[in-house]
Amino acid sequence: MVRFGDTDAARIVYTVRFFDFAMDALDAWFAEVLEHDWYTLNTECGVSCPFVSSGLDFKAPMRPGEEASIAIRVARLGRSSLQFRITGSRPDGVVSFDGLWTLVFVDPESSHSMPIPPLLYSRIQAYQRVCEDADRAG
Repeated sequence: MVRFGDTDAARIVYTVRFFDFAMDALDAWFAEVLEHDWYTLNTECGVSCPFVSSGLDFKAPMRPGEEASIAIRVARLGRSSLQFRITGSRPDGVVSFDGLWTLVFVDPESSHSMPIPPLLYSRIQAYQRVCEDADRAG
């Protein structure tokens, strides 16, 4: 939900808040799809996932009181990297923002990239299949 504090003098969502919205959606994605939030991956699983790029294109403004619907799709799944397409839409279905974000799985001790752990890799692939099936169903 877009709150008054999310807006700027133009009475629309302040640009950097869209990145917060996207990060919140990604954190929820990790918890639901990978069954580990980012904090747990770092503290209990020995996996860090820093972003190496993030960007959003702004398509239409959002205003206080509107609820953003944010879709997370896997754009590319690599050996140690994962790219997301993040799309935020207004309640009327108009796309407000869209972008690509890429992260790399990293060993927190060495700070070197590491292969995506097999269990997480299989969960990401399963999510991709569900999204593809939903797209085909229309």
